[in-house]
Amino acid sequence: MKIDFSKSRFRERAVKYYDEGNYLSALRFAYKEINLYGGDGDAYMMISDIYENMELYSSAVNCWFRFMDNCMGEDLPDIYEGLAINYLNMGNEAQSAFYYNKLMDTDNTLTPENKADIAETFAHDKRSRFRFVYPPRFADYSGETEAGARALKNGDCKKAISILSKVEKGSPDYAAAREMQAIAYMLSENSKQAERICLELVEEGPSNVQALATLAAVYTEQGRRDESREIAIRLCGLKNLTPEEVYKVATVCCENNLHERALEKFKELEKDIPYDGNMLYFKSVAAYNSGKIEMALDALETLCTIYPDAAVAEYYLKAIRRYQAHPDREPKPQLTYFYRIPQEERAVRCRALLRIGKYPRADAELFGSLALREGYFRWCFDEMDGMERDLQYLAAVTAEHARADGFLREVLLDCEVSDVLKIEILRLLYARNEDNSFGVVICNIYRDLHLERVKIGPKRHKKFVEAYAKVASKFTIINDDYGDKIKAMTEFVYRVFLRKECWELANNSDDLACAIYLLCGLKEVGRNSKTASPAFDATPGAVDRIMAAVLSK
Repeated sequence: MKIDFSKSRFRERAVKYYDEGNYLSALRFAYKEINLYGGDGDAYMMISDIYENMELYSSAVNCWFRFMDNCMGEDLPDIYEGLAINYLNMGNEAQSAFYYNKLMDTDNTLTPENKADIAETFAHDKRSRFRFVYPPRFADYSGETEAGARALKNGDCKKAISILSKVEKGSPDYAAAREMQAIAYMLSENSKQAERICLELVEEGPSNVQALATLAAVYTEQGRRDESREIAIRLCGLKNLTPEEVYKVATVCCENNLHERALEKFKELEKDIPYDGNMLYFKSVAAYNSGKIEMALDALETLCTIYPDAAVAEYYLKAIRRYQAHPDREPKPQLTYFYRIPQEERAVRCRALLRIGKYPRADAELFGSLALREGYFRWCFDEMDGMERDLQYLAAVTAEHARADGFLREVLLDCEVSDVLKIEILRLLYARNEDNSFGVVICNIYRDLHLERVKIGPKRHKKFVEAYAKVASKFTIINDDYGDKIKAMTEFVYRVFLRKECWELANNSDDLACAIYLLCGLKEVGRNSKTASPAFDATPGAVDRIMAAVLSK
């Protein structure tokens, strides 16, 4: 019997499972279709709808952007609506409103009533701006708690402590603010103060899960392992917890190597958040360390199905399978709750990528294709949940040198990748000085960029191309006209240098880039050499000399 691997068969199975509500199987078949036949609009729309129903909204958004990168004009209303809905579900009302406005501009089938309904979605009652500041039980300190949380996330513990200290006792936000203060003190290596805050909160609320969890972390930091373990066991005995609290209890169990207790909590959580990536990974580690290997493999397989870029999970999935097949010659994998590959494997991969980056282009393309196939580039963006910025930069630089443009296109369209890194990738692509086009999502807005080759002679060619790339990568994303201006000005400046033989002014591409920016009449980062230079790491005096040479007769 011949097995049907046709594109229509994969689509048919994906639709069937989707209609049945079996989103995991639907996703599996939809991705099989894309991997074998490439992605088209219908495939990306299907996957976006699956992710939306799984409440994985950022994954849905990324699929809509991939659709947009290959769409026809008539597809835009569907794409704008999909983006608007998912950004709204993510709590990003401003971005949702942006795409609803785009939808209203492009969809001629919307009636005035439809447009009024959309506008009503984003209407806010002005009375909501009224804010109590006293007494504390009525006071709204949400602004302080949000600002403190942001400071803590950015690693500014001192600022976080200062902001959160403004929240008065008796306020509904007080406990959350004090808990964050405790974390900030612990990260500032002041565990004694963190302990005092936690004990105060636990005295006021003996079942305060967050305070107990932070206290357990403080005890671990202080080397008081037995006391931390006691708190973990105490937490496991609490009843009627919210899913967020169950998650916190499970992680405290993980930190204390109570694997079986952690596994029970993750199995409980699976009923509420079955597709959460962190939960699935923690569950796999807890199951593996509890001796439940098949359960661990099942969790890792699910994780890799939902998140095809989960390179760390994929590494452990393959490692466990290799060990199962050949326990006599394969090392037994050691899984920890830190989402990262073993240090030895990390070193091997980093050395490989660094070597590829030093190879001549032809060799780099060959070995880069192997690194791409083995998932090295994907891994750099997945290690520690995508928080390793240095690894991401290494992957981007190496991928550009190896001309792994398919990978770079995916990175540029990913709404969760840093905009700063995307601009650096664009600089590398502009520095090739080739005509090309790339879709890029910056500040959650899609831009279709047309990279144009700057036409200049061989003298100081590299310096001028570098300068062009530095300006174009930063500003063509703002306005298409800027790209034309920057290209034309770069070529004009080169002609002036050619005529005046003032090549000594072109020794530094940063200075040259800043001068080109100012000569274009752009104003985004400054209107003169003094104010604009920092954006280019340029020297104001050198910039002024270049501009004087260009503007003088």
